[in-house]
Amino acid sequence: MTKLIYPLLLGLLPFTGLSQLDVNYTGTWGVMVQTGPSWFFGDVGGQPGVGKPFAKDWNLLGTTGNFSASAIYNNSDRLAFRLEAGGGMLKSADNYLPLTDKSGRRERNLSFRTPIYELAAGVQLNYRFFVSYAVDNETVKGRFFPHGFVGIGAFYSDPQTRYQNQWVKLRHLRTEGQGMAEYPDREPYKAINLFVPVSLGLNYYLNEGVGLHLECTWRKSFTDYVDDVSTRYINPDLFDKYLAPDQAKLARTLHDRSGEINGGVNIGQEGAIRGLESNDSWVTLSFGVTYNFWQKKYY
Repeated sequence: MTKLIYPLLLGLLPFTGLSQLDVNYTGTWGVMVQTGPSWFFGDVGGQPGVGKPFAKDWNLLGTTGNFSASAIYNNSDRLAFRLEAGGGMLKSADNYLPLTDKSGRRERNLSFRTPIYELAAGVQLNYRFFVSYAVDNETVKGRFFPHGFVGIGAFYSDPQTRYQNQWVKLRHLRTEGQGMAEYPDREPYKAINLFVPVSLGLNYYLNEGVGLHLECTWRKSFTDYVDDVSTRYINPDLFDKYLAPDQAKLARTLHDRSGEINGGVNIGQEGAIRGLESNDSWVTLSFGVTYNFWQKKYY
């Protein structure tokens, strides 16, 4: 019986998370590519009621896609440095909320989309020792291990909205009085802003070099204007003062679109709440492949 059980256990070993990946990643480079869905958390769209923080405002209708590629330097089995570039699209709309919503968010009737291009760098902690054991005084790593990542980065965004079957860029229309002397606290927002990415992931190595992973990343930005919505409505007459006639007419229409679904009656009186002042964020759930240029251990 022992002769039968022993080979059987050896055959199952690769599937247990404790297989002999006899490698040394210290001082080596790796590459990673990943893709998956994204969800925006800001002022536009979300769940019924007053806007809620983070995942409590998650709405499946706002699902978009993302892609990224990374270079990873393995400083040790535990610590790596990661440089990542990626892109995708974010979107949301107040009409994602049900007709029964009474918070005023659906009645506000705003919507947006924006391309997102990101570049970030940070540190990644790889818990390869998580399921280690010893064979003949040699530490053997498991195939399964979690990782965490935190960094700092910059991203490009350019919010747009759909109007008369065209996508209209919003940043230069000053929809909330950005750059107007009458609202000195509202600076024009930039196309490039900073963000902090924080990730948790789970890895499974097929062999010494190739691994699969699932990673969830929360990105907290340093701006509240990813969706072009942040604070309160302005006096729409000021658009004529600061914009060319065609732009002023467009800005007046797009800064308050509630009349389109409210019998022509707009709710955006000067000083009324248009958005809540809290910096925007988005989340990605990514599936990816990693390849490490490993080195054989010698004893």
